[in-house]
Amino acid sequence: MLESTVSSLSTTQRPELLASLAQETYDCIIIGGGITGAGLANAVASKGLKVALIEANDFAAGTSSRSSKLIHGGLRYLAMGDIALVKESARERKVLHNIAKHLAEPHWMVLPAKNRPQFLKYRIGVSLYEKLGQVAPEDKHQNWLYENLLAELPMLNLAKVPYACAYREYLTDDARLVMANLRKSTLYGTICCNYLRVTGFIKESAKVAGVETVCELTGCKIVVRGSCIVNAAGPWAEELCYFDQYNHQKQLQLSKGVHVVVEHDKLPVKHPVMLTTADSRPLFVVPNGNSTYIGTTDTAFNSSAHYWPNIEVKDVDYILRNSNAYFPDNQLGVDDCISAWSGLRPLITNKNGKKKNTKKISRKDEVWVSDSGLITIAGGKLTGYRKMADNVLKAIKETHQFTLDDKQHDQTLPGGNFHGSVGELADLIKRKFDIAEELANRLVRLYGIESKSILNANSTTFAPDLPLLKSEIAWSIYNESAHHLSDVIYRRTRCAIYYPKETKHYLTAIGNYMAQLAKWDEQRTKKEIADAKRQLVADILFT
Repeated sequence: MLESTVSSLSTTQRPELLASLAQETYDCIIIGGGITGAGLANAVASKGLKVALIEANDFAAGTSSRSSKLIHGGLRYLAMGDIALVKESARERKVLHNIAKHLAEPHWMVLPAKNRPQFLKYRIGVSLYEKLGQVAPEDKHQNWLYENLLAELPMLNLAKVPYACAYREYLTDDARLVMANLRKSTLYGTICCNYLRVTGFIKESAKVAGVETVCELTGCKIVVRGSCIVNAAGPWAEELCYFDQYNHQKQLQLSKGVHVVVEHDKLPVKHPVMLTTADSRPLFVVPNGNSTYIGTTDTAFNSSAHYWPNIEVKDVDYILRNSNAYFPDNQLGVDDCISAWSGLRPLITNKNGKKKNTKKISRKDEVWVSDSGLITIAGGKLTGYRKMADNVLKAIKETHQFTLDDKQHDQTLPGGNFHGSVGELADLIKRKFDIAEELANRLVRLYGIESKSILNANSTTFAPDLPLLKSEIAWSIYNESAHHLSDVIYRRTRCAIYYPKETKHYLTAIGNYMAQLAKWDEQRTKKEIADAKRQLVADILFT
């Protein structure tokens, strides 16, 4: 059995976990296992409070595994006048890089310009952005003219965009960032439980004092009691407000964001590129190993929240049409998409105000406190999750008489405790374990220094063309609370997104291996494999 460097989130301890939740009373119950809830659990538990975090589905199953995977300040928000948001986000990039280099890796983001006036405008904007973010001199932007672009991005339509600013942004893996925060929080004693859905609140003297839940794996019902309850459910936050009968003055406007994935050979960009679409929206083109992903859309989603909202043909056409305009020799069609994902952004608007275009709605977060004491954190963006946690902590201090630990704790996230760059770590691991470069690069960008523990346990892959280790399955089960095959392939190892064809081909072998470790019977094993295969097929069946 693989042992984690932090307290375990083991699927084998599920009965004990549920029993503990039913018997204990917590200082703080956090509802929502996305990046907001995970970051909050880490922050609150580090202050000495007894914390339980519960999630209705899998950790990061919603928006927090389906973003553009960028730790960025939001350069375009400067034009919207959100100076404070940009300043805060731009500075957070450096903090995240310091505590988890493998999950906040700096890259040149290329911003092409069609003429000199636009180029000058971008240079001014980027310079302000860097000033707000306190960017070090060695990381300041570079001005790329025709010759530079020809060398760095030869497939770009240089007749259309002969100039570019290249500035530093940071790439992450959103689902792994969630898991790293959850695992860090368990160091402080947090109990984290996925597949536990809230069905109502318990109240005492008109104040929330607990939650009624049902386990989605067993069907058993559990009441979890706590002094303070925080609603960090993202797109589902309003549903919990309705349970509380809280008539707040704001509401959420959901925005759907779609990304598509193609083989890197079909669009072999060397650096992430931020394109401007025909309707003046940003479109990111990001290389990731053997694949390139493109996105995102930003359209109003007026149905009730779904974990994975449908991807429509018009979404894919929009992405590819705008991408093709910049890469004329790399024309992509729907059939070139090997995978895709969609997620929902919870944006805050006035309840009775005039509806806005979603791209014009601020990404700021807000904290709402109901008469019953329910604290809701809404809005926000991936990069600002730590600041969002600080805002909730302020609300907790104002509403509860907790004594909080003021000590400064080591903030390094699991896997982030290494020297040098991610590339240097990948090279070290490649040589030490004599593995392929592709596998080494993939491992360190998911697990950081913990790649060594995973490789020490078992360095066998499922197949030469699928750089997935058998020990990753064990790690997911024993250390990261993976209960389903889809948890492993989509959110723990990410192979379903970036290696969908290979994952589908070897899915039975992966499922059988997981069944052996998790002790599934034949019926459960067949169902898990069938469910995962159905989702892999659905990923590219655009409606």
